[in-house]
Amino acid sequence: MFEPDTLVTIHHYASFDSEKNFEASADIMTAAGYECSQEGITKKLFVEDGAIISDILNVANQAAVLNGSYQNYSIQKVVLTHFHKYKVGVRASTFYTIVRNCRKTMRFRVCSLSVSEKNDIICTLCKGYKSM
Repeated sequence: MFEPDTLVTIHHYASFDSEKNFEASADIMTAAGYECSQEGITKKLFVEDGAIISDILNVANQAAVLNGSYQNYSIQKVVLTHFHKYKVGVRASTFYTIVRNCRKTMRFRVCSLSVSEKNDIICTLCKGYKSM
């Protein structure tokens, strides 16, 4: 379905028999690196052998433990590279700002900063979830 090392977002949909059980599940899943809301449970991950099915089973099992019902999931590919319109010759503090913004907006570690042919600074994300 997806090539290995492709960054994807998995959206899980589950229902619970009470608000208390939903909140307990949201607390547990948030601590495990997921984003939780009434609309669903979401996580970004890199495709590896068994990673997607493992994630689906983890969320489904967690829902079942708290009297919930796992309904469905959807998977979307995420773009790995962030482009910034800064030109070559910027100060080091600008590079720090770019790295910080990539980490906050994409929630992944920055592997490298490089310069494109058009002199744009490219912030490339790498494997390994980084919670903020």
